[in-house]
Amino acid sequence: MSPLVEFRSVERTYPSRQGPLHVIRDVSFTIERGGILAVVGESGCGKTTTGKIAAGLVDPSRGTVLFDGENISGFKGPELSRFRRRVQLIHQDPYSSLNPVRTVYQTLAAPLKRFRLVKNRTELLHKVRELLLTVDLTPPDDYLYKYPHQLSGGQRQRVAVARALTVNPDFIIADESVSMVDVSIRSSLLNMLLRLNQELGVAFLFITHDLSVARYFSWRGKTAVMYLGRIVEYGPTPEVTRLSAHPYSRALVASLPVSDPRVARLRAQDDEVGSPDVPSIQNIPPGCAFHPRCPLYMAGSCDRDVPELMGMRESESLHQVACPVVLTR
Repeated sequence: MSPLVEFRSVERTYPSRQGPLHVIRDVSFTIERGGILAVVGESGCGKTTTGKIAAGLVDPSRGTVLFDGENISGFKGPELSRFRRRVQLIHQDPYSSLNPVRTVYQTLAAPLKRFRLVKNRTELLHKVRELLLTVDLTPPDDYLYKYPHQLSGGQRQRVAVARALTVNPDFIIADESVSMVDVSIRSSLLNMLLRLNQELGVAFLFITHDLSVARYFSWRGKTAVMYLGRIVEYGPTPEVTRLSAHPYSRALVASLPVSDPRVARLRAQDDEVGSPDVPSIQNIPPGCAFHPRCPLYMAGSCDRDVPELMGMRESESLHQVACPVVLTR
C-alpha cells in the first residue's frame, strides 16, 4: 500500500531582485496513513512552505507531491474538492485564524453546510456540539454562541482544531499550532491532537521550531530536521532525538532545557555551533549550507559538495543524515 503523502525531490523557488530564492530544495519524505511526521528547524528553514505545498496551497517548482498515490498538481474539479476535504490546515495564530465576526457555531457550521455533511438544522447543531466535545470544550453550549474575542488563546486553538475536523480529514497539517498558547495548556492541546491521531487515525504533518515539542508529539512517528531549505536528518523520532548525528541536530538537542545547569553547560560545549548567525536564504553557502557554523567542517569537502541523505548503518536504514563526515566516522 502506498503512503498517504509522499514528497519526491520537491523544490520551491521564488524570484527576487537579488536572484532566485531557493526556499526548499530536494525535499523527500513519506507519511503513512495515520502516521506522524514532525518537521523541525529554525525560522526561515522552509517548514511552513513545506506545509503549504502539502496542503496544495503552493505548487512545487520542481519535484512531485503524491497524495494517496496521485499527483496533487493534476487535481481539478471534483478531485480537487475531495482533496480539500481530506486535507486540513491548523494555522499558527489562533487570534487571526478565526473570523472575529462569526460565533463558534457559525465557524463550525460553515464547512458542514458547504460540503452538505448534515441534512437539517437539528443535525447541524448536534454535529457542532459533538465537535466541541471532541476538542474538550465542555459543556458545548457554553461556547456555541461566543465570539473569538470572548475565548482564551487555548480555547481559540481548540476551535481551530474543531474546524479542521468538521470534514473528517485524513491528513492535518499543524503549523506551529501550539506555539502561541500558554505553556500550561500546551501539553493538553498536544494530548488532544494525539488522541485524534490514535482514535480517528488522522495523519499529521507537525511543524515546529521546538524540538522538545516535536519529540513529545511524534515519539511514535518520524522527525525531519530542516536547515536552509534542506532536510539534514530524517528518521524515527527516538533515534533522531536520542542518537542525533548531524551537527545541527545535535546543537538543537543541546539547546533543550535540562534540570541540572552543569549538564546543560557540558552538553552545550560538546555540540556548540561555530556562529549563532544563520546565513541569509538569498546567499546560501556552497556545498553543505551548515558548514560556516559546523564544528566538524572539513575544507575542500563540506564547502564544495552538497551532501545527500544516507542511511546511518546500511542503505536501508530508516535513520538518515546528510553529513559525510559523520557517516565516515
